Amino acid sequence: MTMTELADKLHCSVIAISRWERGLQIPNLEMVVIIAKFFNVSTDYLCGLED
Repeated sequence: MTMTELADKLHCSVIAISRWERGLQIPNLEMVVIIAKFFNVSTDYLCGLED
């Protein structure tokens, strides 16, 4: 999936996704929950607290 496709599905900007991937910015809590639901993983997984 491209960043553009993901941005469309998450209703955010490609710039935001690019910044998250490069570690320049972190998503807010609301977006973390949205991302976790989209990828069907826990928020702990996204935060690196579980495998």
